[in-house]
Amino acid sequence: MPFDTTTVIPPTWSEHHRPVTEGAMSATIRLENPGESGWDPVNGSTPGTPTVLWSGLARVQQNDTQSGQADAVDQDVALTTYLVVIPKDAPQPTADVTSVVITGNAENGDPDLVGKRFTVRSVETGSLTWERDLTCELDQTNQEAS
Repeated sequence: MPFDTTTVIPPTWSEHHRPVTEGAMSATIRLENPGESGWDPVNGSTPGTPTVLWSGLARVQQNDTQSGQADAVDQDVALTTYLVVIPKDAPQPTADVTSVVITGNAENGDPDLVGKRFTVRSVETGSLTWERDLTCELDQTNQEAS
């Protein structure tokens, strides 16, 4: 460091830059955890009602470099990873439990994104946090019909 009383990155750097990242959030999302599933003798397994953890604005972008194929019950499954960025103050989702549902998008956003459901695979951490980065996975073969 050049001087004992200075730092390369000031202590308020993250707070100062939060409006920039939040200003770029143009998709509306909902974070939800699955509800308790049940059993019905006629219909079999019944899904529970999801618990909404949070809803608000986010930034969503596809990560082409990590796309891949998986095999699930002898069915090829196309998996694509996405970066979903939410405000720092949003509740922290749980990896492999929480889902991200895209509920809306800005006028200049991709309308095909609305209604997609992602699984949070990891919640990224760092020494400077002005946003919360989620690595999510989209299973393109098992989306709800629109």
